[in-house]
Amino acid sequence: MSLLDLLRGLRGSSHLTLSREGGRLRVFPRVPEPLRPLLVSYRVALLQALEERERVQALRFLEEPYRLVCLAVHTFPLEIPVVLTLAYGDAFPSGKHLEDVRRYLAPVGNLSGYLLWAGRNLPPPHRMHFSPTTGKWALEWRKGWEVVIEVRVKERRYLLFYPEKDVHSWESSVEDGEVRLLRLHEQSPVVGM
Repeated sequence: MSLLDLLRGLRGSSHLTLSREGGRLRVFPRVPEPLRPLLVSYRVALLQALEERERVQALRFLEEPYRLVCLAVHTFPLEIPVVLTLAYGDAFPSGKHLEDVRRYLAPVGNLSGYLLWAGRNLPPPHRMHFSPTTGKWALEWRKGWEVVIEVRVKERRYLLFYPEKDVHSWESSVEDGEVRLLRLHEQSPVVGM
């Protein structure tokens, strides 16, 4: 089971509401049986993307950028500090951005709190990038994302939330690894390479 399966399950179960109560994950009205193993497997990551006593509809995990990356980043090992890069700015007709880039070194244990706070208090950036100080993995989110790309190459894992137009560059650049895609408007992930 991968995060792609969980995201597909949340999208298909948009009527569900998830809540965090005393370290427990509560789901209302009732968890559909196919979704149960995914929620159990990703319980810790889901709890990190929820505040205490907060009730969130399943679809909001896909719609709110900070909540989505909070869920996704907790599928990686977080024993060491993570560099978080946020890029704000305006797009020009040429497609280029005048970027205001901010980098933070998030100490172990502080990432969730910051991301949930940012979701309430900051506008969404047009790009977010996360990577540990060792460089063993990377997560990138871009505004207007339509496709989730999961790439495993050698000892590295990449999780990318990209617009459709940016997907081909990753698919064609991976020679010796596995690429999985989840397109928002398709029913199942595609496994390739």
